[in-house]
Amino acid sequence: MPETLYGPFHVVLADGDLSPTQRLRIAGSESVDGHYMVDFDVPLDMVVTGDAWTVEVAFLNRDDPPEWITAVFTRSTDLNANGELVVELQSGLDNSPSWGSAHFRPGILLVCTSLDEVINPAPGPNPYDFTVPERG
Repeated sequence: MPETLYGPFHVVLADGDLSPTQRLRIAGSESVDGHYMVDFDVPLDMVVTGDAWTVEVAFLNRDDPPEWITAVFTRSTDLNANGELVVELQSGLDNSPSWGSAHFRPGILLVCTSLDEVINPAPGPNPYDFTVPERG
């Protein structure tokens, strides 16, 4: 199922079953709408902007004829060491009961870091950043 994000994000494919039988689809953005094939040789690292946009991962099953099956995301939200909002999207299939299933794929991990300055304000000066004057 598509996952909706709001505002600008830096999206990176961090881990997963990198296979050309998977694709990522971004819709509703201001700049990078489209399908992107997930592949070993093509790093996925992009900035996605827009008020509200969706991201979706689909897997090509092994049936005859093959068809694209939309993955389900597990979403986790956290703050990184810089205080930036990070949304991790781990894809998988809700209809994959076992490793032996023809539809099963371990999925991929997308790390989406918010670039919204309202959510991630620029840090001010560190109040504990001081120097001891030199003594001559």
